Amino acid sequence: MTASLTHPHLTAPALWAYLAEVADALGIGLESCTVDYDSPVSAYIALDVRLRNHPERDVALLWDELGGWALATETQSGNDLSVVRRLGGDSPLPSPARVAHFVRSTAG
Repeated sequence: MTASLTHPHLTAPALWAYLAEVADALGIGLESCTVDYDSPVSAYIALDVRLRNHPERDVALLWDELGGWALATETQSGNDLSVVRRLGGDSPLPSPARVAHFVRSTAG
């Protein structure tokens, strides 16, 4: 089986379903999410929160198939992201509730 043009990666439907659950747990919509199917597969969720240590910077939730979830802020240039904290754990796909708790506990 090969990837289709609609879903260039075989796991695309499952990944989007998981992202929808995470976004729902965070109270945001899928319009805040993007996926990059290059290796490693990764995702980006724009968040409408601020971190205590970086209140002036935009925040994003990043995911990749190797490292799982991380919170990041935009750099001063606004062109790059700087990881602030990783969720960690044994699985790169923790429950959406755990991801939401991670974001809320980090953002305060």
